[in-house]
Amino acid sequence: MARLEFFVVSESCAIDAQTNRLSVFNVLESVAAPAFPTLLASLAIVAVWNAEPGDETRDFQASALIHTEPAQRFDINFKLEKPRARTIVQLQGLPIQAAGTVRFEMLLNGEHKADHIVTAEIVPLVASPVH
Repeated sequence: MARLEFFVVSESCAIDAQTNRLSVFNVLESVAAPAFPTLLASLAIVAVWNAEPGDETRDFQASALIHTEPAQRFDINFKLEKPRARTIVQLQGLPIQAAGTVRFEMLLNGEHKADHIVTAEIVPLVASPVH
């Protein structure tokens, strides 16, 4: 079965049209907000899969789960016609309801493969001194 090379959650990603290189921007490790609920403007959930012998004839379903209230699930069907495949979920406006942790989970054909944990914390706004 396909093997997960890496799984990361970031603010955005890009694929170069000429080289097919993947760039991931601003890996999400924490969310700092003056209050909750808050909204993450954009999000990219990226997974890279390596093929194993026999995978070229199989269909796979990657599932990105976001354990928030309410939980969200995004399914991506793919084939490994080459030695490596990418699955990318791009979102706009992810609500975070409360401070704590947000767990992003990656499944392959229903089997847990990895977690990405993000800390959501209250950070008070600091007023700029007036001169």
